[in-house]
Amino acid sequence: MPPADAQAFLRELDKKLWTAADRLRSNLDAAVYKHAVLGLIFLKYVSDSFAERQAEIEAMLKDPKHEFHIDPADYKKPGAYEEAIRQELEERDYYLEKNVFWVPALARWKTLQDSAKLPAGTVITMKNGKTTTYKITSTGKLIDDALEAVEKENPKLKNVRNKNYTQLQIDPANLAGLIDLIEREARCGSHRRRRRFRRYGSCPRVAGSCSSTASGARFEGPALSRTVHGFGHTARGPAIARYKV
Repeated sequence: MPPADAQAFLRELDKKLWTAADRLRSNLDAAVYKHAVLGLIFLKYVSDSFAERQAEIEAMLKDPKHEFHIDPADYKKPGAYEEAIRQELEERDYYLEKNVFWVPALARWKTLQDSAKLPAGTVITMKNGKTTTYKITSTGKLIDDALEAVEKENPKLKNVRNKNYTQLQIDPANLAGLIDLIEREARCGSHRRRRRFRRYGSCPRVAGSCSSTASGARFEGPALSRTVHGFGHTARGPAIARYKV
């Protein structure tokens, strides 16, 4: 049972999110729109968890005392060291060994936030170990494809959230506004408050209230990433040798 102040925070956040989201939903049925909100909060949660682990890895790689340290003295060309760090940050084993979901570039929250307001036909470029492009046809399709990308890279999340944003035909400006709203709520206040938002993102109704023996996924308790089995990966040293110049 979380402390009373944490429960009060979650109730307050719940009320604020639904009240604000209700203003954005236009004529869409509230029961349907609820799932649109929860799907985005889920993407925010997995992306934030990924980014948090990424920051830990970067600190580790830059720490001279760490066994996986990457020495900048080994790189002579301008930008080569930074590129080596960037490439190493895309190595999945670092994330899987800590039970953190691997989030492809398209599904990372910054990509969604930066792209949600772009007009249809815009081509965006992403770096996910390699450079890829994506053509935006609609904001709803972008979110559907982001959820699909997360599922593809993490089979245990298959069908955890509905991928029907395109069918809902929510006004793109409203979807972009909803993304901005979730970002504001996640960032406002103290570090403790932000951590509680991540707890909200991992709660069962956001993750999908799923307990599926068929898929192998199980979501329960406050920490979503701890409840997915099968991530018994062994840590390994950096795969950086092939990137040295």
